Amino acid sequence: MALTVNHRIMKRSLFKAIFLNRQEVNGDSEDPYGRNLGGEFYYSNDSGTISGWAGYIHSFKKAINRENFTYYGLLGISGRSLRSTTYFQSMEKNYYADMGFIGRLIQFNPVTGEEMRLSYKNLTNSSSYTWYKTKEGSKLISLGFNLFNSVYLDSTNRFNEWNSEVTLSANWRNTATLGLALSHTDVNLLVPFSIPSEEPLPVGGYRFENMELEYKSNRNAKFLIDLSATAGSFYNGKITSGNVKIGYRLQPYGNINLAYEKNILDFPNQFGDSNLDLLINEINLSLTNKLFINGVLQLNTQQDIFSGYARLQYRYSPLSDFFLVFSKVTGIEESTFNELSIALKFTHWFSF
Repeated sequence: MALTVNHRIMKRSLFKAIFLNRQEVNGDSEDPYGRNLGGEFYYSNDSGTISGWAGYIHSFKKAINRENFTYYGLLGISGRSLRSTTYFQSMEKNYYADMGFIGRLIQFNPVTGEEMRLSYKNLTNSSSYTWYKTKEGSKLISLGFNLFNSVYLDSTNRFNEWNSEVTLSANWRNTATLGLALSHTDVNLLVPFSIPSEEPLPVGGYRFENMELEYKSNRNAKFLIDLSATAGSFYNGKITSGNVKIGYRLQPYGNINLAYEKNILDFPNQFGDSNLDLLINEINLSLTNKLFINGVLQLNTQQDIFSGYARLQYRYSPLSDFFLVFSKVTGIEESTFNELSIALKFTHWFSF
């Protein structure tokens, strides 16, 4: 069960209370329930140039009463040319989100086969500046510069990871874009890192850089194409990757997309080489203004799986929906994994 209550404060601000509940029925497991209770405050000034939010959520589990919360906040400054967003989060190791997923919280050790829950803190800033072209008749309308930095600390406030990226972009009047990104990563591995080989990378410090070139075609055309290529280092090895995505807009009903991604990883000595492929076919259709269908087919050679996902959505009232979700995951080659699931979901908007 998920419950949220919103209360508007001032002109453009609000307070939101959140309650999530998972309760076992007719069972006798060691994890009979999971609950989350918290609140968030959203603020925006009248002009919208300054905005932000802050939140706190506490999780409840049987026999867990320490280090079971998270708090976070964001501050954004937005002008015509200059934009900056700063985000902070502190995540305690015993915080559980049974109705969600927090990837970084759980660290898997491929050597021992164990999962460890590790607290962390994160501070992230993304700042950009845009130069607008005012020359009449120019097809190029703006040039952009973006600087991104994200730092992670471990449970003892020691350095864990730093990601930094500089991006230069060009934007055309027909909505096509071209971007060049240079990135740098420093990471102190807390557990061995599993790569597509028999031997994982050992604990320790790593530093690597790469460059990415990306192009996106006119977003208003019937046929869309996205291209990207990346080359550089990856931990103690090298990486070369490419991505192509082709889309077709079935106006006014929806769109169909086909994407292919190739990653070539080259590690020294015993860590070996890997060629990874990802093929995705996606379809989104609006049959009426109340009935929608979404579907995804995916082939993933890294995990050796073929998966399919389909969702039927019926909007019976404004902001209120019924969902029927079907998913199927099947192992390929030597994998014997096989999973089928069907889910029903209702959402309803209460207005007071």
